[in-house]
Amino acid sequence: MRMKTLVGLGAIALVMVMTRAQAAAPAFKVLAFYPHTDDLAHVSFIGEANNWFPELARTRGFSYEATDDWSKLNRNTLASYQVVVFLDARPDDPAERQAFRDYMEHGGGWLGFHFAGFALTPSKFPQNWDWYHDEFIGAGSYVSNTWRPTSAVLRVEGEHPVTRGLPATFTSAPSEWYRWERDLRKNPDIRVLLSIDPSSFPLGTGQTAGCIQMEKLG
Repeated sequence: MRMKTLVGLGAIALVMVMTRAQAAAPAFKVLAFYPHTDDLAHVSFIGEANNWFPELARTRGFSYEATDDWSKLNRNTLASYQVVVFLDARPDDPAERQAFRDYMEHGGGWLGFHFAGFALTPSKFPQNWDWYHDEFIGAGSYVSNTWRPTSAVLRVEGEHPVTRGLPATFTSAPSEWYRWERDLRKNPDIRVLLSIDPSSFPLGTGQTAGCIQMEKLG
């Protein structure tokens, strides 16, 4: 009887360990890529992002890994992650670009921040990736930006899980605001999630338009 009791307790303990392990499994996995850079503003942003996202992951039940090794942008590695993040950069290697395109065209998720969308010809970062800038992001090339960083009132447009819980309007942290070659509102494959409220114009120095965040449909 004692042996049966011990076996029974052992089975219960094993079930409890397995249940805890299952409960601790992340809801999804994120892999973030960031560049080697000596631009102080970008260094500061990347540092803040790589401090903030792990804390968010801990409280929201997902995993977050950051790397400056862009060779990990390959099919085998990406197969283990549900979301890819570009922190102030894009890939330049043709194989990495193709791996990212294949990942996105087969259901991957992506977040791109700030300089991840930059392209200007001629410059150190020319517009030499048509699929990414013209089709995927849809903005084309960079045209101009505000300077110095300034806050803006942002307006939520419609309902979406990404903006759930946000007030109808709110004030952003100081940022640069870009103007792009293409009007994203004219692209039927892009849904606007946030826009700059007209009350914020004129916005800093330089020329800007209604800069937005968007969701790629389809």
